[in-house]
Amino acid sequence: MTQTSFQTLAKEFDEFDRLIRPLNQTLKAAQRAHLDVRGRIGNDAALSDLHVADFLQGSYARYTMVKPGLDEYGDLKKADVDIVLVTNVSEDDYEPEDVLRIVLNWLEKEYGKGCAEIQSRSVKLSLPDVEVDLVPTSAPSEAQKAALLRYTENALQAETRSADRSDDVLNPDEVFGPSGLPDDQWALEPLRIPDKDAQEWQDTHPLATLEFTVEKNSHCNKKFLRVARALKWWRRQAAQQPGASKYPRSYPIEHMAGDHCPTDFSSIAEGLTRTFQNMRAAYGKFYPHTKAPMPPRGLDGSEADVLSRLTQEDFNAFYEELCTASDLAMKALTWGNRREAAQMWREILGDEFKVPPALPASTTTAAAAAGGFVEPKAPPADYPWGRFG
Repeated sequence: MTQTSFQTLAKEFDEFDRLIRPLNQTLKAAQRAHLDVRGRIGNDAALSDLHVADFLQGSYARYTMVKPGLDEYGDLKKADVDIVLVTNVSEDDYEPEDVLRIVLNWLEKEYGKGCAEIQSRSVKLSLPDVEVDLVPTSAPSEAQKAALLRYTENALQAETRSADRSDDVLNPDEVFGPSGLPDDQWALEPLRIPDKDAQEWQDTHPLATLEFTVEKNSHCNKKFLRVARALKWWRRQAAQQPGASKYPRSYPIEHMAGDHCPTDFSSIAEGLTRTFQNMRAAYGKFYPHTKAPMPPRGLDGSEADVLSRLTQEDFNAFYEELCTASDLAMKALTWGNRREAAQMWREILGDEFKVPPALPASTTTAAAAAGGFVEPKAPPADYPWGRFG
């Protein structure tokens, strides 16, 4: 069987991606919120000695955000946008909680008492329709300070230019440009953020994650972001099933997509199926006795682990759910009946995946007679990319 025989369901996957992405009004609200916070930071004389630079991180910045889900009461959750606040503070002079307290006090001065709360590694600002996480860092090297400031200015200009447009507010190629991030050498240097619970400063490298996403998307012919969003949406749907594992979710799932999405797929259906297959093969080596190691981007060799807070029980349950999705995705990709294949994807991805209407019997009979796609008796044993390529 050739790749051209696959049930690509291109129109259905296009519509699915449109339905799981945040509404433009949600993105605009997130944009207004982070530009307002960053504008206040840049114009505050009291913060001038503390502030080095600021930039976006998280799924909003990487364009992998899916629309917010529902809370326990059935109400729509707020969109999240994350800001890294690069500071001049010395780790020798400030405990992690002290820096978080400085950020909290400043936010309450600007937005009112009770508007924000300290979390483990950030301070969350709650606005009417958006939540902004402000993540402070300790002082970077002198060389990195200058580069971070230039990056902040360039990224802010790109965001501000799009603020008045009615189309999508963020595009990785526009923000980072065709050559990726500037000054590749400083991009190799991690930052340090406070962890209140661990009472220590820890390495992080959000710019390495941003750069990885841009490059991966480029290598995948600009289709990786869609695979990542689809995988995150699958995980959300799977986690809502009775008895399902609640974790991992959000960024760890996106990280898995980055590790295991192939670069030579021709459709989202194929790319997502092969990502499932590759994850299954990789994580099956660890199931059920240990978790797969997953170092953060840019921190290879460190003790940091994207799955550090995931229990073995959750990992095992997640792997079993992954195997179920992998089997059904392969069946859907190689199934002869287009409508039935779409129904399988709907079972994997939820109601946002639309099933095309049934064709009249005379139409399907004529297609078969003309040499059209005929339903196989079983999925093929050999695939163009190898069993788990």
